[in-house]
Amino acid sequence: MNLRQIEILRAFMMTGTVSGAADLLRISQPGVSKALKHIESQLDIQLFRRVRGRLLPTVEAEQLFATIAEAWMHIERVDSVAQNLSAPAKAILRVGTTPSLGASLLPSIISALLRRHKGTRVSVELSASSVLIESLFVRNIDVALTLFPVSHPGLLVEKVAESPLVCIMPTDHALTHRAVITPADIRPFPFVSFPQNTPEGQLIDSLFLRSGFEREVAIEVRSSASACWFVKAGAGIAIVDFFTIFGEPFPGIVARPLQPSLSLDINICTHALGPTSNSTIAFSKEAKRQCRLAQRRSTSDAEPPMHSQVSPPPPRRRSRDAL
Repeated sequence: MNLRQIEILRAFMMTGTVSGAADLLRISQPGVSKALKHIESQLDIQLFRRVRGRLLPTVEAEQLFATIAEAWMHIERVDSVAQNLSAPAKAILRVGTTPSLGASLLPSIISALLRRHKGTRVSVELSASSVLIESLFVRNIDVALTLFPVSHPGLLVEKVAESPLVCIMPTDHALTHRAVITPADIRPFPFVSFPQNTPEGQLIDSLFLRSGFEREVAIEVRSSASACWFVKAGAGIAIVDFFTIFGEPFPGIVARPLQPSLSLDINICTHALGPTSNSTIAFSKEAKRQCRLAQRRSTSDAEPPMHSQVSPPPPRRRSRDAL
């Protein structure tokens, strides 16, 4: 398959129709149909079923499209590099992070970065840590902010902070009156948590096992941000890292420290062999600064962010007989 055939097949798979692919590529519908037939003939594979005048992709077409989608990212990367070389002033800092940090810590970092460095342009990718590391290694992003240990011979990894795990719950939950939460406190309530094969799930499993309990999950999620939305809806309580709720991105929930305590490492990852841009260096410095500020606020405030902002009850009015 040549590049033009790949482009046409990709357009059809993205839009689902010949007319949609034609509109996307600004070519004729007969041209798209002819190209798709030629691809099938050339590969000697049935890529489409014709049902009531429509083309429906086969399993083989879906498998081919998955590979094309991955390759297309590299093609777009070539175009992006070429444009940046011709107009370096318009270069974009490409940052990757996990969904939980993308909803809380990263906006604070980037906001401060833009205030300090006028004219900086930023592109953000939110993905799982494993995907971010691959994107970083193939140069699809410039820097990654991750929550878990990263070990890769082609990457430079710097720990910038620790994010303690906290128990989150709705503001009217029965556990809000407790100063700290233990696994035994969690057991009676529906628990929103992570699969056993994830770093979060393994870490929380170890917390429960140290306390002599097995973790029972009512709702299984893949990200801390998802856990926060379920807790906000009143579906249960959860354990997430502190930086997920930094800046209160999920109003309606409060958090308490865990006992025994556990924490995750926040790391900045860059490519070990390639040159590091000034914008990447500035981002790393700002990330460290924002992490320090957040940790300082969480330990020095009278009511730190990981505790609920519960107002004291109003004073009781004295009756006339008491005067």
